[in-house]
Amino acid sequence: MNISQELNLSLPQAMDLYYNSRLVNKIHWGKYGIQYLDYHVLTDYLLKKYEQDLIEKYHSEEV
Repeated sequence: MNISQELNLSLPQAMDLYYNSRLVNKIHWGKYGIQYLDYHVLTDYLLKKYEQDLIEKYHSEEV
């Protein structure tokens, strides 16, 4: 399962969510070893917890 399936978003929405998240820079720069985490952890914990505003934005656009 990937981020788009996990969050029920289209693939373009999921990619946009990822590249506009605060998480992407932490992964890119290797902060806190976050780049080694499994994507399930990143989706389940970090994106859902810290990027809820972005997730809600994409779901509200579908209405």
